[in-house]
Amino acid sequence: VFYCPHAPDEGCNCRKPLPGLLTAAVSAAGIDTSETLFAGDDVKDVEAAKAAGVAPVLLRTGKGSRAEAQLRNRGFTLPIYDNLLHFARELIKP
Repeated sequence: VFYCPHAPDEGCNCRKPLPGLLTAAVSAAGIDTSETLFAGDDVKDVEAAKAAGVAPVLLRTGKGSRAEAQLRNRGFTLPIYDNLLHFARELIKP
């Protein structure tokens, strides 16, 4: 589990949309960024994933529906799933 203990005004590298937490998690797991997906429900999640060099996936749960509209307006295209279960099922499909 990785988390940012800093307040938003502290200017750390681990608060999204900065990639610090993602790069730390990828490094600790020993997985190449080209083989990593990051699922989130916010525009900041997508921005952090791109900054970390990992592929973003948007979930429509939580803030996801609003984020989907914002990302489309900005010209982003990425995989979008209704929820984490839907995403997981798609990942393990034969």
